[in-house]
Amino acid sequence: RFNVPPGKVEEVMIPKIQVRVCLILRAWIQTHYNSHGFPTCPIAAKINEFVQRELVDKSQPEMAAMMTKAINTPPLKIVRDARPPLTRKPKNLTDELNIFDIDELELARQLTLMTWAIYEKIEPVEFFGSAWSKPQL
Repeated sequence: RFNVPPGKVEEVMIPKIQVRVCLILRAWIQTHYNSHGFPTCPIAAKINEFVQRELVDKSQPEMAAMMTKAINTPPLKIVRDARPPLTRKPKNLTDELNIFDIDELELARQLTLMTWAIYEKIEPVEFFGSAWSKPQL
Protein backbone atom coordinates (compact mmCIF):
# COMPACT_ATOMS: atom_id res chain seq x y z
CA ARG A 1 0.00 0.00 0.00
CA PHE A 2 1.62 3.22 -1.19
CA ASN A 3 -0.57 5.68 0.75
CA VAL A 4 -0.13 4.59 4.36
CA PRO A 5 -3.04 5.66 6.58
CA PRO A 6 -1.98 8.21 9.25
CA GLY A 7 -1.10 6.70 12.59
CA LYS A 8 -0.61 3.13 11.30
CA VAL A 9 3.20 3.29 11.23
CA GLU A 10 5.96 5.65 12.33
CA GLU A 11 6.58 8.61 10.01
CA VAL A 12 10.12 7.43 9.24
CA MET A 13 8.75 4.17 7.84
CA ILE A 14 6.42 5.76 5.27
CA PRO A 15 9.14 6.62 2.68
CA LYS A 16 10.61 3.12 3.07
CA ILE A 17 7.22 1.54 2.44
CA GLN A 18 6.65 3.74 -0.60
CA VAL A 19 10.04 2.86 -2.09
CA ARG A 20 9.35 -0.82 -1.53
CA VAL A 21 5.95 -0.54 -3.25
CA CYS A 22 7.61 1.13 -6.26
CA LEU A 23 10.35 -1.51 -6.41
CA ILE A 24 7.82 -4.33 -6.36
CA LEU A 25 5.68 -2.65 -9.01
CA ARG A 26 8.75 -2.05 -11.19
CA ALA A 27 9.85 -5.69 -10.84
CA TRP A 28 6.36 -6.84 -11.79
CA ILE A 29 6.31 -4.62 -14.87
CA GLN A 30 9.74 -5.84 -15.95
CA THR A 31 9.17 -9.54 -15.41
CA HIS A 32 5.51 -10.12 -16.13
CA TYR A 33 3.75 -7.22 -17.66
CA ASN A 34 6.30 -6.14 -20.26
CA SER A 35 6.24 -9.60 -21.80
CA HIS A 36 2.71 -8.80 -23.04
CA GLY A 37 3.47 -5.31 -24.30
CA PHE A 38 2.91 -2.81 -21.50
CA PRO A 39 1.68 0.23 -23.44
CA THR A 40 -1.20 -1.69 -25.01
CA CYS A 41 -2.53 -3.31 -21.83
CA PRO A 42 -5.57 -1.92 -20.01
CA ILE A 43 -3.79 -1.52 -16.68
CA ALA A 44 -1.06 0.64 -18.26
CA ALA A 45 -3.20 3.76 -17.98
CA LYS A 46 -3.77 3.14 -14.26
CA ILE A 47 -0.07 2.66 -13.59
CA ASN A 48 0.79 5.78 -15.60
CA GLU A 49 -1.84 7.68 -13.61
CA PHE A 50 -0.32 6.40 -10.34
CA VAL A 51 3.14 7.53 -11.42
CA GLN A 52 1.84 10.98 -12.36
CA ARG A 53 -0.39 11.46 -9.31
CA GLU A 54 1.78 9.95 -6.57
CA LEU A 55 5.32 10.42 -7.80
CA VAL A 56 5.57 13.32 -10.26
CA ASP A 57 3.00 15.59 -8.61
CA LYS A 58 4.38 14.93 -5.12
CA SER A 59 7.99 15.70 -6.04
CA GLN A 60 9.54 12.24 -6.01
CA PRO A 61 11.55 12.55 -9.23
CA GLU A 62 13.87 9.57 -8.63
CA MET A 63 11.02 7.12 -8.17
CA ALA A 64 9.07 8.70 -11.03
CA ALA A 65 12.07 8.31 -13.35
CA MET A 66 12.58 4.70 -12.22
CA MET A 67 8.94 3.81 -12.88
CA THR A 68 8.83 5.68 -16.20
CA LYS A 69 11.93 3.82 -17.37
CA ALA A 70 10.37 0.45 -16.43
CA ILE A 71 7.18 1.35 -18.28
CA ASN A 72 8.94 2.55 -21.44
CA THR A 73 11.58 -0.18 -21.67
CA PRO A 74 10.60 -2.66 -24.37
CA PRO A 75 10.39 -6.28 -23.24
CA LEU A 76 13.34 -8.57 -23.73
CA LYS A 77 12.90 -11.02 -26.53
CA ILE A 78 14.57 -14.34 -25.92
CA VAL A 79 15.46 -16.02 -29.17
CA ARG A 80 16.19 -19.69 -28.93
CA ASP A 81 17.64 -21.69 -31.73
CA ALA A 82 15.60 -24.83 -32.25
CA ARG A 83 18.66 -26.92 -32.99
CA PRO A 84 21.66 -27.43 -30.74
CA PRO A 85 25.01 -26.43 -32.20
CA LEU A 86 26.94 -28.99 -34.19
CA THR A 87 29.36 -31.06 -32.14
CA ARG A 88 32.99 -30.35 -32.88
CA LYS A 89 34.74 -33.68 -32.93
CA PRO A 90 38.28 -34.08 -31.58
CA LYS A 91 41.12 -33.69 -34.05
CA ASN A 92 42.62 -37.02 -33.07
CA LEU A 93 40.11 -39.77 -32.30
CA THR A 94 42.38 -42.49 -30.92
CA ASP A 95 42.59 -44.45 -27.68
CA GLU A 96 45.09 -41.90 -26.39
CA LEU A 97 42.84 -38.85 -26.51
CA ASN A 98 44.55 -35.73 -25.21
CA ILE A 99 42.73 -32.67 -23.86
CA PHE A 100 44.57 -30.60 -26.45
CA ASP A 101 42.91 -32.62 -29.21
CA ILE A 102 39.45 -31.39 -28.15
CA ASP A 103 38.15 -28.15 -29.63
CA GLU A 104 38.11 -25.36 -27.02
CA LEU A 105 34.50 -24.39 -27.69
CA GLU A 106 33.32 -27.98 -27.48
CA LEU A 107 35.19 -28.47 -24.21
CA ALA A 108 33.54 -25.34 -22.80
CA ARG A 109 30.10 -26.56 -23.93
CA GLN A 110 30.54 -29.95 -22.32
CA LEU A 111 31.81 -28.46 -19.05
CA THR A 112 28.83 -26.09 -19.02
CA LEU A 113 26.41 -28.97 -19.49
CA MET A 114 28.08 -30.94 -16.69
CA THR A 115 28.05 -28.06 -14.20
CA TRP A 116 24.49 -27.01 -15.04
CA ALA A 117 23.20 -30.02 -13.12
CA ILE A 118 24.80 -28.55 -10.00
CA TYR A 119 23.66 -24.95 -10.53
CA GLU A 120 20.04 -25.80 -11.27
CA LYS A 121 19.73 -27.34 -7.79
CA ILE A 122 20.44 -23.99 -6.12
CA GLU A 123 17.24 -22.49 -4.72
CA PRO A 124 16.67 -18.74 -5.20
CA VAL A 125 16.43 -18.23 -1.45
CA GLU A 126 20.07 -19.31 -1.16
CA PHE A 127 21.10 -16.10 -2.94
CA PHE A 128 19.50 -13.87 -0.29
CA GLY A 129 21.98 -12.11 1.94
CA SER A 130 24.98 -13.11 -0.21
CA ALA A 131 25.35 -16.36 1.71
CA TRP A 132 28.20 -17.50 -0.56
CA SER A 133 30.41 -14.61 0.59
CA LYS A 134 30.14 -15.35 4.32
CA PRO A 135 32.36 -17.78 6.17
CA GLN A 136 30.76 -21.13 6.89
CA LEU A 137 29.57 -21.71 10.43
